[in-house]
Amino acid sequence: MQNIRPDLTEPQVVLPMRNLASLWRELFPAEQCRLAQLLIERVVIADGGLEIIWRDQGWQELAGELMPGTIGAELQEWEQQEVEA
Repeated sequence: MQNIRPDLTEPQVVLPMRNLASLWRELFPAEQCRLAQLLIERVVIADGGLEIIWRDQGWQELAGELMPGTIGAELQEWEQQEVEA
């Protein structure tokens, strides 16, 4: 990520991703599907398991959606408050 967006720090990327992971079960199936399609290019089934080919651009888009001050970050904060309540 540093090569693509040198202005982003590790906490600016990692913390929103952790929040998203904790909220995954709360998302509507359509939003889960959208995120999966955004992030995963393809899944290869092999003898030893699965190989996931990620979309670099998708991770950039998701990081942008979850940046502080965006609607995605505000929704995450609101949903987290609902989960904790």
